[in-house]
Amino acid sequence: MRKLILVSLTLLLLCSAAATNLQAQQPSPTPGPLTFYYDYSVFPGKEEELNTLIRTVGAPVRDKLLAEGVILAWGMETPLLRYPGGTTHLIWFTVANYAGVEKVLNGMEAQLAVHPLPAKIANARTLLVRRRGYQSAALDALRKSLR
Repeated sequence: MRKLILVSLTLLLLCSAAATNLQAQQPSPTPGPLTFYYDYSVFPGKEEELNTLIRTVGAPVRDKLLAEGVILAWGMETPLLRYPGGTTHLIWFTVANYAGVEKVLNGMEAQLAVHPLPAKIANARTLLVRRRGYQSAALDALRKSLR
């Protein structure tokens, strides 16, 4: 009886050690690309002003970073299903890592410093009902630590 218990415990120990060793040998998965987006609710009839703003302010920065390989893809979308107070437009970009996000945000800040928004658009209330950006708190902490 003692021999049976001892053999069982030994087999259990060997199996758990083998499983632990197997887990340790597997490489940790690399994180995939990161996609960040901003959604906007634009007043009816002001969509063309937003498109002009995207073409003149945002697109040059994103196109340059796309050519450099920092941005993997970017775009502007309009949801098909709309409801009062809901999102009318989305601007998104995909990067490989947080360093890419930092480059995009710094590029946009530099672009706005060189080409400030027109006075009628600077007051976003004339164009937008709402603007929300989706970023993690970790990104905000990263941005502060890099400055």
